[in-house]
Amino acid sequence: MSFLYPAKHTYLQKTLCQELNQKTVNRLMDARRPVNVCAKNPFPDLENYEAHIYAPNVDATRSKRGFGRWAMPKLRRQIHHPDVQVVAQAVNTILDLVYDPQYAFQAIREGVVDRLSDMMLHEMDFIREKICMILYVLGSHEAGRRVMIRRYEIIKNLFLLTEDDAEGVRKSAQRVIEMVSRNLIGCVGLNMADGLLLTLRLIGGSPPATSDDILALNLRILEQLLEDDCKLLALKHGAMETLISKLEHPREEIVATALSCIAMLCTEREGRKKAIERELHKLLCKMLHSQSQLIQTKAAGAITFVTISSEVRGELSNPCIIERLLQMMENFHCPEMQMMAAKTLTNLAEVITARKFLAIKKTQKRIKMVYTGKDEVVERHKNILLDAIRWEP
Repeated sequence: MSFLYPAKHTYLQKTLCQELNQKTVNRLMDARRPVNVCAKNPFPDLENYEAHIYAPNVDATRSKRGFGRWAMPKLRRQIHHPDVQVVAQAVNTILDLVYDPQYAFQAIREGVVDRLSDMMLHEMDFIREKICMILYVLGSHEAGRRVMIRRYEIIKNLFLLTEDDAEGVRKSAQRVIEMVSRNLIGCVGLNMADGLLLTLRLIGGSPPATSDDILALNLRILEQLLEDDCKLLALKHGAMETLISKLEHPREEIVATALSCIAMLCTEREGRKKAIERELHKLLCKMLHSQSQLIQTKAAGAITFVTISSEVRGELSNPCIIERLLQMMENFHCPEMQMMAAKTLTNLAEVITARKFLAIKKTQKRIKMVYTGKDEVVERHKNILLDAIRWEP
């Protein structure tokens, strides 16, 4: 049953055009409808965690299942049943149960994760997707995440599923990897399985990402994997070049996450050197004027680490750039933007030309009047900036 009324233009048919035939009204309205219609949703779509692969023969309401404490042991035995339909129904029922934390911890204790690891590369795409969704739910618990990290076979199969033929399986596998990488221990386990190199290969387009959602997930995974002191390894395998190529992407989330990864790479001397060679600071200055506040904030964060190098400070000590950073510092609605702008201005204050502009009484008064919303971190960085401006050799 559909929630939408099947007839079109019901308001006209019931009020103004009752005497006309419904097909005639529909034909007239379609003819008068403008051809160029903007169907783009102004609001971002909610992330869909539902199953994408349909299984017509799997009916959860008719599948045999145990109740109480005997439910999970019975379903665990059915995972390796010779009948594919029994396996599909068992996996589907386990997914419905593990949303309850009580059943989730029971599944972890009963060894369901070990049973599922053998079926992750099953020939039926419905089973592969459902297993990934089960692992995603179990990975949201610390106990389930630790169990998956200890099983190298699960991590290996997850990265194999990122190149699956079915897009729903690829997306579900990426979500599991992203969930595991949220923990530092999970990042260590993924990097031990060469997760960083595989993620870079997927971001670079080998194989090409068929969906922007998968690319956004890969960038989030990379951002979390870089926390594990593997930035030099990423730079060695062309991470900077790959991320710079994603800055022209039309999707805001992808550009912002790529900028966050670039900022992390620029904390290393080798990363700043590569950024200077590619003149990344010029592109970042243009992104300070982006219409997206998130992109502005992440671009300011990347410039903060790029300006550690003295070669870039002289080029960026332009009054126009400093004025833009001061405007960003006055945006009290975004404390992160204020902090990044203050840190960048502190680095630029070491250049004589920039310090002369900042040392003007009008500019210093403007910085003092910046409203920080009683944020201690922003207030501290504002005071550090004022001390750097007043410093005399």
